[in-house]
Amino acid sequence: MSYMEILTIIAFVVNIIVLIIVIYQTWLSRKSLKAAIQTIDDTKNNRQLEMLPNFRWVIDVDVKLISWQKDLINIIQCCSTMKN
Repeated sequence: MSYMEILTIIAFVVNIIVLIIVIYQTWLSRKSLKAAIQTIDDTKNNRQLEMLPNFRWVIDVDVKLISWQKDLINIIQCCSTMKN
């Protein structure tokens, strides 16, 4: 074998090794990107859930509205009895 053939074979082997490394880096980058997207989605969902009012607040408002409605009905009845 000549000196050029040996160098060609060595260059070929080195290129194959580098190609394998690039493929592995691409696979790791894709895996990292998927993990980052999942983390961003989870963070977005958590932020949206934190912005929602908690259920206790809804119950308190409902109780106050029912109370105001009863008071209003009582006032209307009192006004109608005073009118008569």
